[in-house]
Amino acid sequence: MSIDINTLSHQFKIGLGALVKDKFTGFEGYVLQRAQYLTGCDRYMVKPKNLDSNGLPQPAVWENENYLEVTDTSKCVGNNGPTAFKFNLGDVCTDHVTKFEGVVVCRMEPLSSILSYSLALREPKSMKDDREWLTFDENLLYVSTKHGSWSSNIRKRISEAVSSIPGGPCVNPPPRNF
Repeated sequence: MSIDINTLSHQFKIGLGALVKDKFTGFEGYVLQRAQYLTGCDRYMVKPKNLDSNGLPQPAVWENENYLEVTDTSKCVGNNGPTAFKFNLGDVCTDHVTKFEGVVVCRMEPLSSILSYSLALREPKSMKDDREWLTFDENLLYVSTKHGSWSSNIRKRISEAVSSIPGGPCVNPPPRNF
């Protein structure tokens, strides 16, 4: 599986606001946010359609694109064409405020239309552990050019890790219990 990380636009398959259903669990909800990962996987934040047994809203959950089927698009909002991002996956970016610098490992588009990016720490233990990532709004970041070799090294490590996953980064999982 390969992903073109050198493009500033990405076409998500599921629209913001779409009603979706998990193919394995039957869980239903509305898409609030969508994310593209450097590993080649698209994920969606889904807000449950129903309230819990106490009549309270349930927390949103992240689902892999291949778990989901769209059941209704009548509430889709915003731009459901290609999303125009300012930064490429794998770019080295710096936060204007804190001066934190990291590699873009995820690009996200929420219903609010304020794009955001997750940056990996300089020396991550594992690209699979998102606790090593920090997320910033697009307008707080700029591209750093002083660590080009670092970016290339991270891109190479991620490419090698993705190519070692049988069936690619987003294979259909077994059913999950909630």
